[in-house]
Amino acid sequence: TGQYQQITAEPFLMATLTENEKGVEKKTKIWRTQYGLVTQCEGNNTAYCYPQKLASSASITRKPVIYLYPSKKTDVVVKLDYRGKLTNTYPQIDVDTWKVLAYPDGSLKTNGKKYKYLFWDGVNGEIDWDWSSGFCVHRDEVDSFLEQKTKQLGLNFAEAQDFITYWAPMMKQNRWSLVSFQTERYEELAKLMIDPKPDALIRLFMVFKKVDEEVVIPAQKLKKIKRKGFTVVEWGGSNLDELQLQSFESNGFSIINHRATSL
Repeated sequence: TGQYQQITAEPFLMATLTENEKGVEKKTKIWRTQYGLVTQCEGNNTAYCYPQKLASSASITRKPVIYLYPSKKTDVVVKLDYRGKLTNTYPQIDVDTWKVLAYPDGSLKTNGKKYKYLFWDGVNGEIDWDWSSGFCVHRDEVDSFLEQKTKQLGLNFAEAQDFITYWAPMMKQNRWSLVSFQTERYEELAKLMIDPKPDALIRLFMVFKKVDEEVVIPAQKLKKIKRKGFTVVEWGGSNLDELQLQSFESNGFSIINHRATSL
């Protein structure tokens, strides 16, 4: 049993997250309120914080995918230390670790199946993204911008295609997008431990948000990492406007905040 405190919360952000529980996909609608992230329980009017200890300014880490390119066929262990809540992985992660057989062409095998890369999604707490430099991109320039930056950051043709076809449609919904590549902040958010240790590790993490007009911002200096030997490439990102709640969805919403304590 628990103690329940009734409150009225004003939702201003929302996302639908997909989790994999024992091979079954479960979709959960997450509401961001002044009390933090909550989700409504099925069949009643109660809600609980989800995940616990996340700030109300949490965001979604979208589709980081990890490519492994060993020089020869190699057993590889990849451990992910993520400061957040994993919502989906493919192939299914074992707590925080994947164990795969990796081939020089990038193909992976685990549990008798073949994969192109390791994939994960998550919800994380507040991150102090560095906006001291970046880029302001018009929707008409999104494709050329992403082509240029992915090449500059060391992605090959296939990886860049995967990145662009995923992120370009989202960015083009905005007339102007403020964009920054956040490798250092991302490494604080999601640490990778790989055995054997790669000779080259490329981690591209892009964050962007909508702006109403062109913003003057110092151009970000990007460093290209040379691919050599056992190379690991990861890309992902966060659309910081993704949780924006539509006005019609916020009308008349109230919750019972569930604060369970032992009695």
